[in-house]
Order: sequence, then structure tokens, then C-alpha cells
Amino acid sequence: MSEKIILNVTKRRDVGKGASRRLRKQNIVPGILYGEGKDPIQLSFEYKDIKKLIDKDAFYSQVSTLKIDGQDYQAILKDMQRNPVSDSPIHLDFMNIDDTHMLSTRIPLHFINQNICIGAKAGGAIVHSKTDIEVKCLPHDLPEYIEIDMANIDINQHIHLADIVLPSGVTLIDHGKNPEVVSVQLTRAGKSDDDIEQEATTEEPAE
Repeated sequence: MSEKIILNVTKRRDVGKGASRRLRKQNIVPGILYGEGKDPIQLSFEYKDIKKLIDKDAFYSQVSTLKIDGQDYQAILKDMQRNPVSDSPIHLDFMNIDDTHMLSTRIPLHFINQNICIGAKAGGAIVHSKTDIEVKCLPHDLPEYIEIDMANIDINQHIHLADIVLPSGVTLIDHGKNPEVVSVQLTRAGKSDDDIEQEATTEEPAE
């Protein structure tokens, strides 16, 4: 079951760079809630509350409940700005959602059984080309993550976007491409002496 995220949030009235800097010095993270045809609401989050969530997939992919002045808002995190030096959050953008309207968002990928991947055990290296995908669904169908089973992926095999099995009610957003998501590639350590000798012969310049 997906983790429920509930945040107690305060409306803020002081806006601008100066006000945001003052808030951060007080261990408060400024943010905003927008969308669904409603006026944007400027918000303040306790840094300690956000710090508990920033390493959890659910924070970025699941619907959060924002408690603002006694009223609950259903929202999803659309952007989190970080300090380039400390990597700590400095601003949060939440989008208001309605359970009857489709939403699009990015969902993290979890690659399972990598330790028993037959290609990796044969000397290959697992190469991740993507760590998340963009999907469309109703809020109650939103998965916390998508699993990709690597157990039976052999050397030189690839998994592309179209190969991913999605949960019911979830649709992949198609941008007209079918990029590679993950593959198992043969490393030099996994090649035989004959393979390496053949490569060396091929790479020799013609006289």
C-alpha cells in the first residue's frame, strides 16, 4: 500500500527573494500550491517535515494531503528546487488535483532482481538509461513506483519504454519515441581472450 503523506502547512503573506531568505534562516521552506482553476496559495513548510520525506519515492509520485488553515488540499509535488551546494530543499511547487481529473506525472522505476540477473552473472553490466517514466492516470490509480524485473535479462538484451507493463488505469505518455530504459552490456572483464584479440585486430589501422 502506498504511503500516505500528510503535511501541516502555513499560508505565507510575505513573498519575494528577501522574504524567502528570511524563512530559510528560520528552517522554513517556502512553497506554492496552484492548479485546478484556483488562485495560487503561497505556503511555508517546516524544514524538518520535508527532510523526512525527500528520500522517499512516494513524496515525488503520490498524492499528498496539505492541511492549510483547517482545510485539506489534495496535491502532488511538481517541482522541488534545491540549494546547489548543500542540496537541501529551498522551494516546493505543489499542484492542486481533483480525483475526477486525469493527471500526468513522473513515476520512479525500481529495478528488481539485479543480483540474480543472468546477464550480469555471465559478466555483463546493467546499464540504466532511465530512472523514471511519465504516465497519465486518475489520482487514485497513481502507483508509487513501477517495477522492472531484471532476472531473465541476458547480455545484449534491452528493455524499451514500450516493454514496461503498467498497472490498470495507468497510461504511458507517448512522445513518439521508444527509448531504451535498461540493458545488459558485455564488459571487457566478461569477454574471452579470443573476443579481445579479435577486437584488437579489428581496431588495428590498415597499412
